[in-house]
Amino acid sequence: RGLRFLRKTGDALFTPGTEVLPPGAPTAEDVLGRLAARSPTLRLAALCDVTDWGLRDPRLFGAVARCFDDRDDAVRATAVEAAAQFGPAALGSLPRLLQLAQDMCPEVRAAAVRAIGALKP
Repeated sequence: RGLRFLRKTGDALFTPGTEVLPPGAPTAEDVLGRLAARSPTLRLAALCDVTDWGLRDPRLFGAVARCFDDRDDAVRATAVEAAAQFGPAALGSLPRLLQLAQDMCPEVRAAAVRAIGALKP
């Protein structure tokens, strides 16, 4: 299944032309670029960087929130998880998180409920 996806789409994080990322936390500019990528794999990796590295640059929140509407379930769920770490800055997204708590994808619903719980005042 995975190899068919790779052959069909060519969507992979590591290709022969991939540059080695420098050690340490990614920059906000790097993450913003990957959040805007056509590749769901790159968007997902960028969202994981936001969460794993605890990135809270205010410029990132808008790009993370745009991923709430991504076609890819994993990207949507990870975006919702990442949004919660922005704390009070994410409170404006509460109406959208309430909608996502009723998403068709169970992972997105679960992530939305956890995010709402994390954002309670």
